[in-house]
Amino acid sequence: MMNQKEESSCVPAASASDPQLANGQKAKEAADFDKWLEHFYKECGREATLAYTTLNQMKNWAVLIVGAIVSAVVAMQRSNGSAQSNDIPIYFGAVIAYVFTLRFFVRAILCYINLVRWNNLQNAIVALKVVHPSPTKGRTSKTTPELKADLLKKIDDLYFKWNAPSRLTRPAQLFANLKLGFGLLFALVIFVAIAVGIDVIHVSRLALGVTVLRFATP
Repeated sequence: MMNQKEESSCVPAASASDPQLANGQKAKEAADFDKWLEHFYKECGREATLAYTTLNQMKNWAVLIVGAIVSAVVAMQRSNGSAQSNDIPIYFGAVIAYVFTLRFFVRAILCYINLVRWNNLQNAIVALKVVHPSPTKGRTSKTTPELKADLLKKIDDLYFKWNAPSRLTRPAQLFANLKLGFGLLFALVIFVAIAVGIDVIHVSRLALGVTVLRFATP
């Protein structure tokens, strides 16, 4: 009889402790998520710094290469003994400068996409854990579950699927990187190539072949 009473008394105690175990498990999961989110935020900061540094390096390398090509063309013209300048080296230099500038420009766009990607992830983490963003006009502020859902969606889209940010359209990518200095480089190189190429292409088969090869290949 005593054993039956003890067993019957233990059953309610076990059932009463189930909600406590569930709450403890949820609290542990929340603490683990917050800890992981803290480390992920730091990782986003490091990746954003790396993307920004690489973006500036692409611009600096483009300026350096164009400057080196201009110096080489000027030195070649001065070393020419004849009084009449030769436009063919100038045209070749402009085409080469255009090729290098275009390659660095493409790499800069990729760095810019990564920079915006990691910044968006950091913004979502700050909005969830630090300061809720102010609501836009005509809309109510998002609740904590909605902000968490937005964060998880961004992690899935930007981190796991590695998609570009949805608001970062192709024209926005081009315009943002042209403002960094690539616009001036392209304007200079293309202007020189067109101004000199008009007189060079029809008299030099080599210049014509270089032009066709450049614009026929991506």
